[in-house]
Amino acid sequence: MAPFIMNPFRFGGGGAVGGWKELDRTTLSGSGSTIDVTGLDDKQYYMVLRNILTATADVRENFNSDTGNNYSRRYSANGGSDVTSINNDHIGLNYSAGDKFIVDYVSNLSTVEKLVLSHSSEEGSAGASNPPNRMEVVGKWANTSNAIDEINTSLGGGSYDTGSEVVVLGYDASDTHSDADNFWQELTSVDWSSGNSITTSTFTPKKYIWYQGWWKTGASMSGAYSALQVGNSTIDTGSNYSERYSVNGSADSTETSVSNMYGLVGQGNSASNVINFTNGFIVNNASNEKLFIADSTFGLDGASNVNGRSEAVGKWANTSNQIDIIKLLTPAGSGNWIAGQVKVWGHD
Repeated sequence: MAPFIMNPFRFGGGGAVGGWKELDRTTLSGSGSTIDVTGLDDKQYYMVLRNILTATADVRENFNSDTGNNYSRRYSANGGSDVTSINNDHIGLNYSAGDKFIVDYVSNLSTVEKLVLSHSSEEGSAGASNPPNRMEVVGKWANTSNAIDEINTSLGGGSYDTGSEVVVLGYDASDTHSDADNFWQELTSVDWSSGNSITTSTFTPKKYIWYQGWWKTGASMSGAYSALQVGNSTIDTGSNYSERYSVNGSADSTETSVSNMYGLVGQGNSASNVINFTNGFIVNNASNEKLFIADSTFGLDGASNVNGRSEAVGKWANTSNQIDIIKLLTPAGSGNWIAGQVKVWGHD
């Protein structure tokens, strides 16, 4: 059976739904070293989107302006061995200087410690000839008496550029609101049953993009890894992409100045009868390189076969256009996919 992709941000029926709703955001109108989002409604879960421009030091997360030694974290930088740190006065979220896109999930029950899952995609040096960097972090705020009502983002030194921002989304199982109030709005959806590529229709470009896709290879497929391309109006097939990825926990691999990003969608479907699923985010500023974060899984049918996994970051080295079209393809090999679907959501 094919995977079922639904809008994971809508629940309920009729005119009242629940989902990720924007609670607040702070966007810098000038350079600064702190970005605080305050006065947050008490929600069970937060999703935090950070669009960080030209930060020269480490990005730090705090809650409720607590700068005591009440935080700990475990992290891996560029797929390296885990590092732990305890009794800290913040949770560090990034690896390198330069533009960053960081996606956090935060659990927020007042009576238990607050847990954080974070992924960052970091530009590194500009241009497709330079791979992005990545960081995976889990952290916690050891507070068991207060709900989060502030999310504080600061730098260990230097300042953020104008336009850097933090957007906080909230979700609670009891929420109901109009569908139009959901942060993530569907931009396009496409299904197919044959062929070796699928291209979405052009969609209204948004600053933040969330995409999901699944596809299955046919019985005669051979040597055909999947890949991702993007573009503005038309797909960019030039050597304007770079990526960093790990497959099944292996050391990171990098690809630079390439015409597609195959690590970003799994990199592991080179056999027949393989089913694939990918989940990714993009920060999509016209004047900045586009940064990607993606997790994928792939494997043969049946419980006797173990799925593979990949974690990846990528970038499209275009600084003049926003993405408004996405393509999945098999850049080499032979045979066809036999089913698939791509959905894209977004918001400015």
